Amino acid sequence: MKLSRLFEIVYLLLDRKKMTTRELAEYFEVSTRTILRDIEALSIAGVPVITDKGRNGGIYIMDSFRLDKTTLSKEEQELIIFALQNITASGNIETKGTLSRLSALFNEPSPSWIDVDFSRWGQSKYDNNLFDTLRHAILKRQQIAFRYVSSTGEVSNRKVTPLRLIFKGRAWYVICVKKPNQQKLFRLSRMLEVSIAGDSDIDYIVVMPLEEIACSDSLIDLVLRFSPVVAYRVYDEFSQSEIQQDVRGYLTVTTKLPYDNWLIGFLLSFETEVEIVKPRKLKDDLLIEVRKMIDHYS
Repeated sequence: MKLSRLFEIVYLLLDRKKMTTRELAEYFEVSTRTILRDIEALSIAGVPVITDKGRNGGIYIMDSFRLDKTTLSKEEQELIIFALQNITASGNIETKGTLSRLSALFNEPSPSWIDVDFSRWGQSKYDNNLFDTLRHAILKRQQIAFRYVSSTGEVSNRKVTPLRLIFKGRAWYVICVKKPNQQKLFRLSRMLEVSIAGDSDIDYIVVMPLEEIACSDSLIDLVLRFSPVVAYRVYDEFSQSEIQQDVRGYLTVTTKLPYDNWLIGFLLSFETEVEIVKPRKLKDDLLIEVRKMIDHYS
């Protein structure tokens, strides 16, 4: 424990430049006397730790001191720091500590020029806890239990082994397996009351390509035509490769989406600014829902 704390003190001082004895004691939850003994041990080991007394005093390491950066180039070091900054978006505390240590090791200030937060508005704590639970289950090869809401609104109890987290189409999914040849995709936002359910009895298996995995929602080919009035929403919801705009500003979108109640509600939100070009069945289903709404409010 002491050796780990000594390394941590060196990393902290390289990263923050200067800290007081009290700040270090509070960080490690030890006494100031313990910190002073640690500083003495570092000095004996040859680390140029300087202690300044007085109002603006503190503990720091001479600027000439740098840890071995191995054979990584500056560009490679920057890529590692950038990758870790993105990983911390899931709220991984362990990764944040690693980021701080490597920033100090590489002598890089680790500027936060990008901030990625995958959690939903108002759901940061819940989503981060869910990420942490899934990460733990995947790395430790454990099962998870949860209630799942299907695209038709049906709720079922599930017990599976998670294999990998996937971010696709503006949403998080997790690839899970119940039997070796039955991999399935679940949308995180529809997973309720997720908990660890013990060790998995499934041996290591190769994750199938995403296109071959059975999705909990069936996809259909869609062609939609939007008026220029809702162009901003079209570009928010679809990728540019799916959109074609004509000379009058109308936008034709060719895409694949889950055929479920969500799709009907999504299209209704555009009111009269969207036309369903195909499939015909979707147009018929939307008309049925519109008639239900008329009957409900009449």
